[in-house]
Amino acid sequence: MHAPVAPPLPPGEFPPLAVWDFAGLMLTYWCNARCAFCYVTRAPSTPLRPKCPSPMHLGWWRELAELAAAHGQPLRVHLAGGEPFRDWVRLVALIRAARDAGLPPIDKIETNASWATDDGVTRTRLELLSALGLQQLVISSDVFHQEFVPFERVRRCVQFARRVFGRRA
Repeated sequence: MHAPVAPPLPPGEFPPLAVWDFAGLMLTYWCNARCAFCYVTRAPSTPLRPKCPSPMHLGWWRELAELAAAHGQPLRVHLAGGEPFRDWVRLVALIRAARDAGLPPIDKIETNASWATDDGVTRTRLELLSALGLQQLVISSDVFHQEFVPFERVRRCVQFARRVFGRRA
């Protein structure tokens, strides 16, 4: 049995668009890894670091939040890159600016954990992000990333993320 097919719309009419309740914002294209599969085309030697927090980031964030709210849905925001933790000052500045502007908090940040070089740095950064409203951390770990990121950094990041955010991190 086949799924029912919707009747064609009259000329000039369009079906309603789905409302986004989840948005991914790229903080930077810069990354310390050069994974074979990655869509980020900038290598570490040619960083592209947009100024953050930028009016563009905050403007998109606000517009998406307003669109979701108009349809009775909360907006979830995912920050990614490149590697967003490689420019820690800008990452924190963007999250603080969004919070100060009354925007929804960050749902999650994606990282390869290359920055998790010791326990103190890792714990302090994750605790600050939690205090700023971050819900969870997504850690990219696979054979491609581990060519560039020592696995002990991934392990450290996972251990502290679970302490700070709980088992979902």
